[in-house]
Amino acid sequence: LHHLTEEELARVENFVIGCRGCGKISFVGATDLRGLQLDDAVVFSDGEIVVYPDERAKPDVGCALNKPAIVDLHGISAEVNESHEDFLKRLERHTQALGATFLGYDEDAQDGSGGVWSFRVEHF
Repeated sequence: LHHLTEEELARVENFVIGCRGCGKISFVGATDLRGLQLDDAVVFSDGEIVVYPDERAKPDVGCALNKPAIVDLHGISAEVNESHEDFLKRLERHTQALGATFLGYDEDAQDGSGGVWSFRVEHF
């Protein structure tokens, strides 16, 4: 991103930010990254990605990273003795509780980090 001009930073198409083994966020359409400190705005940890951990720093809906995105969380797996069907139902319920749309679950991530839970958010 350091090589982009201000004009280019204002409209980064299909911006993706990720952390190996944790997951990634794929932002839909053009995203304005001007003045954004990504290390402060996005925090990756096991089974969780937090966008704007400081609520006071969160911009209005539709601005910067507070916009529609696809979230892929890696390393997500069923509990011991939990059936695949029950696990998927639990993921779907949790997705709804987040106000998001469940997109799917892939048991085998290409990077070997375990299952990948995918969902869409309209904003953070």
